[in-house]
Amino acid sequence: MDGLSVILDDFLGLISLLRTDERARRSEAPAEQAWIPLKQ
Repeated sequence: MDGLSVILDDFLGLISLLRTDERARRSEAPAEQAWIPLKQ
């Protein structure tokens, strides 16, 4: 992977962490369920 791919991957990972954290707080779902990918 080139540097841009690594940066993009880290950025997307951070976005998804923030989104799952927000969902977990809102629904108070167990932490392990927060890692299940959304099927949308």
